[in-house]
Amino acid sequence: MSSGRPGTSRCRGSWRCTTCRAGTSSTRSSPTGSPARPVAPIDYTADLSAPLLGLFGNDDRYPSPAQVDQHEAELKRHGKAYEFYRYDGASHGFFYYHTPMYRPEAAMDGWEKVLGFFARHLSA
Repeated sequence: MSSGRPGTSRCRGSWRCTTCRAGTSSTRSSPTGSPARPVAPIDYTADLSAPLLGLFGNDDRYPSPAQVDQHEAELKRHGKAYEFYRYDGASHGFFYYHTPMYRPEAAMDGWEKVLGFFARHLSA
């Protein structure tokens, strides 16, 4: 379930990535050592110019709850607009309906959060 705490998430290649960022290197100092990702996503926080939505499973290891806390502190430090929601009993892939990681309750609540976020920030 959602903790109800407004307050980023690792994604792979889908439109959902427009609403999140983080991942295994979200809180590492840059450079991360990868040519594909030479700078850790958290290093972009100061320049973030759009609201950010993060949906996290509390059983996830990448990003871990501690990494999410660290990123949230950085967002607050820079006065950024964001919403974070956390789900107990869910890991990284709780939206993946075709896998054992799927958590219907968390996914349904997550979709409500995504659609509400879009309605608030993308309406004409």
